[in-house]
Amino acid sequence: MMLSIFTVSPMLPVKPITQPVPACTSGIILILHLLKTSIDVSEYEEEYYPVKQPSLVDMLKLRMYELELTQNKLSELLEVSPSRISDYLSGRAEPTLKVARKMSKKLNIDASIVQGV
Repeated sequence: MMLSIFTVSPMLPVKPITQPVPACTSGIILILHLLKTSIDVSEYEEEYYPVKQPSLVDMLKLRMYELELTQNKLSELLEVSPSRISDYLSGRAEPTLKVARKMSKKLNIDASIVQGV
C-alpha cells in the first residue's frame, strides 16, 4: 500500500510525500503527518499572522454591543460620569484602579486588557 501525504512549507509549494507503508500502520502514520502539518501551520500563523490582544477601547465597545448598553447605562454600571465613559471610549483617558476592577468584574473583561499589559 502506498500512502501519499501533502505537506506545506511556508515558502515552498505543496509537495507530495509518497512512501511505502504496511497497511496496519498507515493510519498511525497519517495521524502523525497530520499532527506535524497542524503544528507547522500553527507556527506559520503565529509568525506571519499573530493575533494581537484587543485594546480596552475595543473590549468596551464589544461589551456595550453585546449587553446593549448605552454610554449612559455603562456610566451608571461603572459608577462614573458619562463624560468619563466618553474619554475611555476615545482613548483620551485610562480607568483608575477602582474603575478597572469594576470593568473587569461587571463586564467580564480580562484584567490584563483593562490594565493594558
